[in-house]
Amino acid sequence: MPPIYFTLESAQRILPQVKKKVHQLREFGEAITFLENLEIESENEYVNYRIDLKVEKEFHYLHYCFYQALEELEAWGCIIKDVEEGLVDFPHIFQGREVFLCWKWGERTIRHWHELEEGAGGRKGIVYLEDSRHKKKHDQPQSQRH
Repeated sequence: MPPIYFTLESAQRILPQVKKKVHQLREFGEAITFLENLEIESENEYVNYRIDLKVEKEFHYLHYCFYQALEELEAWGCIIKDVEEGLVDFPHIFQGREVFLCWKWGERTIRHWHELEEGAGGRKGIVYLEDSRHKKKHDQPQSQRH
């Protein structure tokens, strides 16, 4: 599936829904981790069997829910880089090349971007993206401006 490119405005518009899905993903992840580490033992083998069966069923159901939410975000065009950190990238075209607008859990709006190969460690403030766009537009002759 080809990437879906976002403008900063379209990424900001979808951000409330993205936040809800990331919140769900984080909750599913925590519940899955809890179940992975859960140890319940009874002296009755039948009780152990029933408990193990219920835990396994819930574990697999949570995985299913997790991947459903993940696929929904990806269908919207978002790229989930890290669920625990709540790191989401939005493909964006800047000066003819692909970059990522970048949002992290806890941030109110999209305030960063980075080059494809840099990853989140190379995040720059969105002001640099806007300054470059503004500067390029003003450097053009008057007749070429839109």
